Amino acid sequence: MIDLLVQAGLSEQSAVAITVAIIGACALLTAAVIALIGVVISQRRDVKVIRHQVTNDHDTNLRIEGDERHAENSDRFRKIEASQASLVRSVTRIEDHLGIEHTTPRPRRRTR
Repeated sequence: MIDLLVQAGLSEQSAVAITVAIIGACALLTAAVIALIGVVISQRRDVKVIRHQVTNDHDTNLRIEGDERHAENSDRFRKIEASQASLVRSVTRIEDHLGIEHTTPRPRRRTR
């Protein structure tokens, strides 16, 4: 290659410099392509994992399952609230009986 550049009218020093620059550019381009291939392979693996996680391959309908869980949790919260209200009423009665200052706010009566 150097000989071709010299025959084209360049000095030998310029021909060597151009050849070294071309070789360096090729090495840099090769490294960039290898890095890009690595990134693409890594992303393909990530996409496969994500696709597996979001694929609808289960037997239950998630909306129905979510509604059922919501209903179960609502029932549990109602029971907890009722239990807490009962405890507050008991503490209030004890405080009234002992004639001490109320430590809990008086429960509001429910209007139905």
